[in-house]
Amino acid sequence: MPKRRNIWIGAVVAVALLLVAALSGGVPRERFLVLGFSAYQLNDVQDRLLREALMRRLVSDGYRVVTVMEVESILQGERRGRVRSLTREEVRALCRDFDAGYACYGWIDSAEGGKDDSFAEGKRYRCSLVTYRRDRDTFEEHSVVFPGHDRLNDLFEEIVEALASRIEGAL
Repeated sequence: MPKRRNIWIGAVVAVALLLVAALSGGVPRERFLVLGFSAYQLNDVQDRLLREALMRRLVSDGYRVVTVMEVESILQGERRGRVRSLTREEVRALCRDFDAGYACYGWIDSAEGGKDDSFAEGKRYRCSLVTYRRDRDTFEEHSVVFPGHDRLNDLFEEIVEALASRIEGAL
């Protein structure tokens, strides 16, 4: 009987240590605020779809995010329609308001110059990502180049994958 009890206690301690290690390392515990991506090729609905795709990816990677409904509240009142063109001071204030430790936003343009009405297959585009860390009060800029796609969903998957890896590297 004492052997079983020791084995059981050992198992409980091992599980507890694994939980502590999992909860204390890697992914920050502060919430992440995903703001808009300004692009000539994206309308407001498509921008929201891109934001939501990035939020889902961050959640699946273990991050806590500011919910879509909370972010959409930014669109009300004085900031109406400006979620994709906020100043750094406004980003700082939003992180304080939403109790978020991190934020990201950016813009997408042609890597080859000029303006396109869509993300044409065969052309290259650049997503400039800005990440903000509230604890250090720092902004970092990152750039990701990706090919155009005929299907917006395929494009978003590629962008989100690249952005998620840049975000993980920045934190």
